[in-house]
Amino acid sequence: MANKQFQLGKGLSALIPKRVEPSAAAPIMPAPSEKNQQSVIGGEQIVQLSVDKIKVNPYQPRQLFDQSNLDELAASIKVHGILQPLVVSPEEDYWQLIAGERRLQAAKKAGLTTVPVIIRASDQQQRLELSLVENIQRQNLNPIEEALAFKRLHDEFSLTQEQIALRVGKSRSQVANTIRLLELPLSIQEALKVGTITLGHAKVIMSLDNKAEQEKFFKAVLLHGLSVKETSLGVKRLQSKGKAPIDLLPFKDLANELRQVLGTKVNIVPHGNAIKVEIEYYSPEELRSLLERLR
Repeated sequence: MANKQFQLGKGLSALIPKRVEPSAAAPIMPAPSEKNQQSVIGGEQIVQLSVDKIKVNPYQPRQLFDQSNLDELAASIKVHGILQPLVVSPEEDYWQLIAGERRLQAAKKAGLTTVPVIIRASDQQQRLELSLVENIQRQNLNPIEEALAFKRLHDEFSLTQEQIALRVGKSRSQVANTIRLLELPLSIQEALKVGTITLGHAKVIMSLDNKAEQEKFFKAVLLHGLSVKETSLGVKRLQSKGKAPIDLLPFKDLANELRQVLGTKVNIVPHGNAIKVEIEYYSPEELRSLLERLR
């Protein structure tokens, strides 16, 4: 974990300001009873707040929450409680959630009326940065959510790509390439968001300047289940020779037919001016059996 925190630059502990006591301008929290008072952890006082008084962070970059995972977390919370406190910031008449929306949702599912929190002060930019870093550390964001968060840091807070990279522990080129995903057609962005295609597919498709060709390759990936390697090969052939990606599709269909007949993995790809057929086998006996079927 230590290496991961180092790679992420500031990390949550550095981005969150030191705890401040609620002032006259901040909402006054009722004095916790002995039952609700928590022990001090790592120098921070943990207090209990009503879930009804906590509002979710509008700067939360994460848009999708897996309901089955939330159910599992809720079941765990029922048995073990919340092991890591949420982080909130005082507002006029409520508490603004900074970190821990998934835990808050699961706590509500589990029927909890209060949750353990650490109270911190933060501004809008810090809230977005904190939510972004927390989700990156937990690998919770899909590529489109991450791209939208980076763009928001740039558009709303005038951060350069280098400044964003420093805050989230990525290189400037990684940040730039992630933001570029937002230039893809919305249908491709949505597929990447829900996991229908991979980031590898998206990067290959993104190398095409023509959005019509991007859509064409995207549909080919969905229709024929093209791998990233096959998609990349089709794109390279199109870019080098101007051939349409449809050239690649019959090979995928033929490979599927052979796979069903032979009962093993088959891959057919153009190889220069020829066609290469790859058939997997795992023993001499299996090879002899395959040869018999091919005769």
